[in-house]
Amino acid sequence: MNDNDNIPTPVDLDRVTDILDSQDLKWLWDEESPDILRTGFPNAAFAFFIREDKILADAVWRGTPPRERAPEILAAVNEWNLTQITPILHFSESPDGTLSLHAHRRLLASEGATRNQVGAFTMSTLELTVNCFNWLGSQFPDLVTWQEHNHE
Repeated sequence: MNDNDNIPTPVDLDRVTDILDSQDLKWLWDEESPDILRTGFPNAAFAFFIREDKILADAVWRGTPPRERAPEILAAVNEWNLTQITPILHFSESPDGTLSLHAHRRLLASEGATRNQVGAFTMSTLELTVNCFNWLGSQFPDLVTWQEHNHE
């Protein structure tokens, strides 16, 4: 660890990529918006971006319920948000008529952030969001239609 790791410095996405690299996690820059960093897991697609003085993370669950299931999805989203601190879960209707479930978190960094703060935010966001999406999968097993690939 470097002495400078404990000094808050301005936040940028390169600092998030450093954390992902240190954990051997793959990432890429968004082709349409180069200020968005993308990574993912079998059940989640993550986007990290900077807005004003915040690192924002938004993740999309791979399940795509039909709009007719909105009351069930609303109940599950409400239950999650009432019983869990983070990530915040919400949904909206996609152009194709399915529902898109999103989880999001933010790190306020108006005074900058240390490497440990950026690392804790990044890694806890990934872990907590994957846990949230696993919970969604247990609530709606019929919507989990993908299989995890073995990338050995």
